[in-house]
Amino acid sequence: MSEKKQSVEEVMQKIDQLLDVLKDISQDLADISKALKTARAPSPAPITAPAPTPVPTPTRQEDGSPKEVRALFPKELEEMLFFEDQDEYF
Repeated sequence: MSEKKQSVEEVMQKIDQLLDVLKDISQDLADISKALKTARAPSPAPITAPAPTPVPTPTRQEDGSPKEVRALFPKELEEMLFFEDQDEYF
């Protein structure tokens, strides 16, 4: 019977030791949490995309002839494009 009492007492001692360790860990975590909260940078403002700038629709009167517009493109790209002359647009 004394062995059983002794083992129960040992278990209780170990539980007390574990509780002490857990208290220390809990205090350390609380300290770390406080330090992180004070060191945390303020949250950045939400990123918003800039408003798209409206692109005016080119007309023949504004931009000139199809030759002038073709001259704006590199030769390789110009060969791939097809310009059709219409009343208001080309």
